[in-house]
Amino acid sequence: MIEEGFARRVLVARQSEGRKMLGVDNAIEFASDSHAEAWRSSYLASQLPYIAKKLLPESRMERMDANSVIAGKEGRLFVVLEGSLRVYQRSTGGRELVFNYLVPGDTIGLALSVAPKLFDALEAKIFAITPAIILHLPYKMFLGLVENDLLAVRSIAEEVIRLLLCGHIMLAKSLSLPVKGRIALSLLELSMREQGIPVIRSTQQEIANAAGTVRRVVVRTMGEFKESGILERKSGAWIITDELELFKISEHARNSSAEPH
Repeated sequence: MIEEGFARRVLVARQSEGRKMLGVDNAIEFASDSHAEAWRSSYLASQLPYIAKKLLPESRMERMDANSVIAGKEGRLFVVLEGSLRVYQRSTGGRELVFNYLVPGDTIGLALSVAPKLFDALEAKIFAITPAIILHLPYKMFLGLVENDLLAVRSIAEEVIRLLLCGHIMLAKSLSLPVKGRIALSLLELSMREQGIPVIRSTQQEIANAAGTVRRVVVRTMGEFKESGILERKSGAWIITDELELFKISEHARNSSAEPH
């Protein structure tokens, strides 16, 4: 068994050496400095640069149009360079369960690399909220590089656990969000896609129940969202016209103090 202190020192040494060798600009031509920065801030480039160095020359960039979808079940490994994405699973009733929102620097595919069988039945999809650019990394090559690297596997496992814990913490915090944030989050969770558009057919009382508040507060808040161009009333339903902004409101509320409701 590897002694923990020694293992950590070896990994830190590899990270330091990998950063010296990474040579981002020489390995692949990024379209902008923001793309290069997104890559540098990603988990692989910052925590496993000696592996990232080998993956980067074999990678490719892909543009995603807004509202386009890719399946997440297959072996995929990519880093978001630009835009905003949503990872979700659709229930048999048509409702979407959102697992995460992705922004530049975020990585998809790490969990599949450490426990692929556990995710076979997940059938998650990745939806582009805005036009996006993602960097596809060679998945099979990545698996081959980490397969016999216990330090890398441990680091990846720690990152996956960290992400899972963050999800649980976010869920717990949502129970004490300011009311505006709870309503924003409830609207996202209650929406269903119809021809690619997020539509809310729940009543305002049902939204109030989901958010843990009263109907009059929901009426007032949704009115504010409508005036801001986030929601639109059409054919007896509510249309989310700016999904990313609604998500930002819920995220901002997590970091603010509770307001009276």
